[in-house]
This record gives sequence, C-alpha cells and structure tokens, in this order.
Amino acid sequence: MSLLMAQTTHGTLAGTVKDASGNAIANATVTATNTGTNLPFTVLSGPDGKYLMQHLAQGKYRVDVEMAGFKPLTRTGVMISAGASTALDLTLEPGSADTPR
Repeated sequence: MSLLMAQTTHGTLAGTVKDASGNAIANATVTATNTGTNLPFTVLSGPDGKYLMQHLAQGKYRVDVEMAGFKPLTRTGVMISAGASTALDLTLEPGSADTPR
C-alpha cells in the first residue's frame, strides 16, 4: 500500500497589529496583494490585534495596513512559501491617511 501526500501551493500569513506602545489594534484592515497576480486578500485584525490569512498562493506580496487615527503602513517583498506560515507583526504610528507612509 502506498500513501500519497497532498501537495499544496499555498501558505499562511499571520501576525499582530500594534501601536507604537505595543498595544493591540483591533479592526485594522490588513490587505496582502500578490505582486505577481495583483490579487488582494483582506482581513480585519481581531480584538487582540491578531490577523490570519490562510490559503495565500505562494509568491511575493505587498502588505498594507490601515486604521483610522494611524498612518497607513506598507511592507513589500513579503514571501509566502507553499505549506509554510509566515509571521509578520505590524506596528502603526499615530497620524492620518494624509500622512506619507
């Protein structure tokens, strides 16, 4: 009898959204955009600031975070690998959407 293992081409991105003091930020909008396909995936951070994005196609991503009262934040070059979980904690600074990133 042979066992076949399912192969996946997807990974996971998870982390916590915090302010500069280390406090969790709930309901922040976190968007991961695959830079190869330009397909976005958006979630909200939970009450503890944690977010989880599952089933992301492997590849390179741009991650954007937005929350009222804070400067928008962008991280580029985030790699998602097949079958792996990537940790990315995000720290927002006080400001507004009009403030440069």
